[in-house]
Amino acid sequence: MGNYLIVWPKSEDVVHINYHYTQFGEVVDYLNKHVEGSISAIDCDVQDIDVYKYIEQHNISKVALEVNYENARNAFVMAEKIKENYGIPILAYGSIPVRHPKLFLNSSFDAIFNNGDFEICIQSFLEAFKAEGTDSEMQEKLKGAFLVRDNLFLATQKGEEISPDEWGISRKESVPVAEYDKKKNKNRYVINLSRGCPFGCQHCLIHLTEGGKERRRSIPNLREALKDIQTDYSHLKIWAANFTLNRRYVDEFCQMMKEEFPGLTWECATRIDLVKDSEMLKNMYAAGCRQISLGIEGLNNGDMIAAKRFTPEVISSTINNIQAAGIVVKGCVMLGMPNQTKEDIVNTFRFLEQHRVIVRPTVYTPYHHISESPTLEELAQCNRKSFPNDSVPGVSSQQLIELVKNPGDYRRILRLQKEFEEIRY
Repeated sequence: MGNYLIVWPKSEDVVHINYHYTQFGEVVDYLNKHVEGSISAIDCDVQDIDVYKYIEQHNISKVALEVNYENARNAFVMAEKIKENYGIPILAYGSIPVRHPKLFLNSSFDAIFNNGDFEICIQSFLEAFKAEGTDSEMQEKLKGAFLVRDNLFLATQKGEEISPDEWGISRKESVPVAEYDKKKNKNRYVINLSRGCPFGCQHCLIHLTEGGKERRRSIPNLREALKDIQTDYSHLKIWAANFTLNRRYVDEFCQMMKEEFPGLTWECATRIDLVKDSEMLKNMYAAGCRQISLGIEGLNNGDMIAAKRFTPEVISSTINNIQAAGIVVKGCVMLGMPNQTKEDIVNTFRFLEQHRVIVRPTVYTPYHHISESPTLEELAQCNRKSFPNDSVPGVSSQQLIELVKNPGDYRRILRLQKEFEEIRY
């Protein structure tokens, strides 16, 4: 047993709080329940805590760092300082070890996450990794990781997926939940309901870090989780790539919410082709659903994202069905997709404006086209809200970033002229 530290190094530019609730907070909760030893957590995005002093003062023996695109540069700097000053073992988990493992060769990291669930990999590292152990011993004891050795990766045991009923929740005793709420300026709790996605869009990272098969918490497990937080919150964000993928689950979820948590409202996300059932939508509203986010992306998706070939007519019908049930629609839009034009962007914004849809734009970030060994500076740019995408003729990357921040001001930002006065779709 020992004293272990889980750290989210400071992000650059935009902070995605949803992932702090789920990828960070839920992992920490699982480790607190299952690891023999003392687990501490520091989230550098919202906590002003000196990680290095903390390591020294609390006699930390091992550290796990969550390394994603937005904090990769700072994570590598932190790992180097920790290794230089304290010489303790360090594990990297998150999207970067999976997507760009070569970056970790000749780094200060002793091991990196590779497959399975984060929790199992981290647990095996904290409980079994020994700096003085032989490579073969560590390969036998670690799960879902690569050992980093002299410009080589050594595979360990295959990673495992834990039961969804063992997933943790972000607890205020373990991670700075109150600070998350302040950061996003919303009294809204985020809970992860599912992992994995069967659709595998190339631009998305979910199938890489969570797998291509969807897994869900059971209703009893979700019930216990909601009991823990209902006194502090009146609204939930249900984190699931495709909430309405399983109709039976939706019905059971709605029944539970109506009978046991009538004071909680909630929101979710799903695909356009998974919300055609009007009765299901009415049931969701009766159970407290007040907003559904749809991955609309753009009006000519067939030319851009093969996995989302939805015509404007289908999108319009879906929006109308949701709104008829009394539920607000948020449209997730991507700017700068392949073959996208200025007219495509204008028509998409006007279409959603006409349909009274809240617009949430992001900049298309082609993660799948980034080289296997990018520089840390290149990774720091890979943020969906600030990525320098200049692929749309007549629209600068700065204009796309401005649209992300102020979508309702698209006319001024795009300097619209008479040729775009009529909506075309």
